[in-house]
Amino acid sequence: MSRVQRKSTKNADPHVVKQEKVAPPRRLSGGATIETRKAPDRSDLSDERIRELGVNHEQGNVTDLREGVGGARYEQTTGNPLGSSATEGVDFYDGDTPISLKGPLARKDTGEILPINDSMVDGLADSVVKGAKTNTVARDIVVDTLGLSDAQRSRLTERITEGLEDFDAMPTNIVILE
Repeated sequence: MSRVQRKSTKNADPHVVKQEKVAPPRRLSGGATIETRKAPDRSDLSDERIRELGVNHEQGNVTDLREGVGGARYEQTTGNPLGSSATEGVDFYDGDTPISLKGPLARKDTGEILPINDSMVDGLADSVVKGAKTNTVARDIVVDTLGLSDAQRSRLTERITEGLEDFDAMPTNIVILE
């Protein structure tokens, strides 16, 4: 593990970056890649940073703490500070790279994880597949699976893989945060 000093955030406290990859990136026949990374638990995140990232500029500066949790987990996992976005279809920027965030399945107003059923997992998978096929701005899709069981994560990954197996368009990178 390495220590990284946060840049371009109000919270300049150093944090520990966990860059543990659970599985090597897998390229699908259509050109999309799926990579799984281990992300920190909700309790390991800064509430201040969650609130900062939870301002959804893309949707008119509404508060979405669910998005803040997902963004904070991505930052902790990669060590890269995220920038906000007012561009439709882009939730954050990782440097110059536009990111579309899917999940976690949580309440917008509190960021607390919801009880998750298979229908919700299928909906999340469908959202990822739709985003990969229709979003022409963000080619990197981050899927936060906080709160999903191992069986639900496996179902999610399987459905995403099936949905994108033969999709042949712009390259899409999917990063699944466990």
